[in-house]
Amino acid sequence: MMLFGLAMTAFIGFVCNHFYNAWQLSVAAFLLGGGIAVRIVFRVAHISILIPLRQRGRAIATMAGLQRFGNFIGSLVTSCLDITLDLIMCL
Repeated sequence: MMLFGLAMTAFIGFVCNHFYNAWQLSVAAFLLGGGIAVRIVFRVAHISILIPLRQRGRAIATMAGLQRFGNFIGSLVTSCLDITLDLIMCL
């Protein structure tokens, strides 16, 4: 299921490039959030199965911190590429 969430997130991300209507983008954003939620829930379930009970909280907190750090770095790199390559969003 984690791969399903990842595939759903990647597919919706690529499909969003062809949407120019606000309604289409809002539905795509909803589905993108669903894919991310599926991936996160099953990742936590996978951690809770593999990690011993006394280390489980630390493992889940570490994975959550990595997720937040990745979101921050991804947005930063994307904005730098946008400025560097002078990309224009057409609506």
